[in-house]
Amino acid sequence: MLGGASRASRAGWLTVLRAVLAEARRSEGRVRRYEQPAEQRPHCRRREGKAASLTRMNCSSNAGCLAPSPIVCVPLLLRALYADVSGRRMSKVEMGWNFQLPGPIEWRIDEKIRAEVDVGPLPGWKLVTPLGMLKAPIGHLGFDVLRRLPSGELWISDRVLALRFHGAAPEQGHPPAMLAAAKVLQAMRYLARQFALPDQVIAYSGHALQAGPPIQQISTEDCSETLMLRDYFLSTAVTAEHLEQLASLPPDFVVPAPAAVMLDALHAHVAQDFRKALLYAAIAAEAMASTRLDVEYKRILRARGDRFRVVDLAGAKGALATKDPIYDCLRKSDNFGRLLHERPLYLLGRSLRVEDEPTYTRAIKLYATRSKLAHTGTVPPSNQATFELSEDGAREGLRTAIKIMEWFGDAGPYVAGWGFVSLGDWMNRRA
Repeated sequence: MLGGASRASRAGWLTVLRAVLAEARRSEGRVRRYEQPAEQRPHCRRREGKAASLTRMNCSSNAGCLAPSPIVCVPLLLRALYADVSGRRMSKVEMGWNFQLPGPIEWRIDEKIRAEVDVGPLPGWKLVTPLGMLKAPIGHLGFDVLRRLPSGELWISDRVLALRFHGAAPEQGHPPAMLAAAKVLQAMRYLARQFALPDQVIAYSGHALQAGPPIQQISTEDCSETLMLRDYFLSTAVTAEHLEQLASLPPDFVVPAPAAVMLDALHAHVAQDFRKALLYAAIAAEAMASTRLDVEYKRILRARGDRFRVVDLAGAKGALATKDPIYDCLRKSDNFGRLLHERPLYLLGRSLRVEDEPTYTRAIKLYATRSKLAHTGTVPPSNQATFELSEDGAREGLRTAIKIMEWFGDAGPYVAGWGFVSLGDWMNRRA
C-alpha cells in the first residue's frame, strides 16, 4: 500500500494510522465503561448544584444509561472503525435496539419459544421475543403483564419492541432501525390481526447484546373467574405460529390494504369512533372485493380460457389490448351491488346475493352509510337505509364487512372488541 511512497510520505501515513487506532481504542474503552453496571460508570455519579442537576444522567442497573451521548443513543458501531488498517476489514456488524411503544403488544407464548426469530422481509434482522428480552440487560423496565394462563402459556403485555441486526455495515444498504421497526410492527399487526398493536415508536435506544439473568418469577395466582379482559386481548395475541409466519414472509412483503383498513376500522370501534369505524369498514369491504376480482381477471386474461370472451383489440394508437369486453362493461359501472353480485358471478361463478342475501342487503346499507358519511359527515337519525352512528350500528356494519372479507377469501380471523370476558370464559370458549 505504501511501497511506492517516499520515506517521509510513509512516515506521515503511519502517523495518521496510529492516531486512528488510538482513537478507536479510546472509543472502545468508553463503550466498555458504558456496559458496566450503572454504579460503576464515572458519568453516572451524582453531581451537586443547580446547574449540574440539569445535566444529571438518569442511569440505573435496570434501565441502562439514557444519557444524551452518542455512545448510548446511537447503535454501537465503533468496531467498524478498525477498517483495513492492518489488512483486516470488518464487513459485518452486530447491533441492537429497544423501541418504546405508546401501547402494549399482547403475547401468548410458552417458555419453549426461541429468544430470537428471523424477520423474513428484512434479511439480517431478528426480533427478540419477550423471553429473549428477559435474558438480556438492554434497558428493559419490565412487562405491563406477565402471567401464566391455566393452559400453561404465558400472557405477556409489553410496550417494548427489541430488534437485533447482524450483517453488512450500514453503508452497504440495510434499512435504518426506525424503518425496520415500522415494518415489523405492521407485519405483526397483520399476522395476529391485533388491531390495537401500536404502529409507531415514541423513543428508542441502542444497546449492547449480552447474556443476562434467567426468568425470575411469574404470577400463577388463579384469577380465571375474577379477571375481566377485553375480549380481543388473548384471541389476537402474538403466538409462536405468528412468529414462524413472520420468518417466512418474502422480502417484498407488504400488508394488504384491505386488511390494514379493516384493522383500522376495528380499532376505531374500540375507541368509540363510530363514524370512522363505519367509513373504514365500507372501504375495507369494497377494497377487498375489487382486489380479489382484479386478481382473478388478470389470471383469466393470461389463461384465455374458452369460458370467457377474451379478445385482442386495437387501441387508439394501434397497440393491441387483451380484454374481455363483457366484463369491461360490468366493471365500468360504479355500482357496489354489481361488485358483489354480477361481477363475481361472471368471474368466479359465485354471487354474494345468491349465496347470502341477508349479508348482501346489509352490504348495500353499509355502502349507503359510507356515501352519506363521505358527503355530509353524518347519517340521518332513524334512517332504515343506513347504519346508526352508535355502538350497535357500528357493530352491525363491522360484522357485515367481516363477512364480505371472508366471502372474498380473507378469513382473518378478524376479532371485533365487543366487550369484556372473564379469563375462565375465554379459556372455555377456546376449548
